[in-house]
Amino acid sequence: MKRVVVLGGSGFFGQWIVRRLIAAKLQPIVASRTRGELRIDANNPDDLRKNLKARDLVIDCAGPFQKRNSALIETARTMGVDIIDISDSAEYTEMVYKYEAPIGAAGIRVLTACSSLSTISAAVLKSVSVDEPRRLSAYLVP
Repeated sequence: MKRVVVLGGSGFFGQWIVRRLIAAKLQPIVASRTRGELRIDANNPDDLRKNLKARDLVIDCAGPFQKRNSALIETARTMGVDIIDISDSAEYTEMVYKYEAPIGAAGIRVLTACSSLSTISAAVLKSVSVDEPRRLSAYLVP
């Protein structure tokens, strides 16, 4: 069975996802810059290579995505790691899409912008027939 590593697993969304995975009888590994089973800075390729293993599934909750680089995508591609991220950053998502061909060639799966904010924003834009928004501001309150 694959390891499920929750990057940013000690943060608000990461903790929520960890609880849901445990409730589903999975054994997620909490990874964080400051605490957790694994100490990983998502922008540090050495941390990623040292702590991730081939065939891992990384659920990436390590925000803010606006300050993220391509280290996780590049490491995943070379190591054979699948990723699901909850990015709310259009710039980060655009960066991920630039790796579409290398991701496909590596045979890994990368799902980006799997957050409620991204999903709700996309649904709103589709419902009002906006093809290319110039700017969209939204927020969610728990």
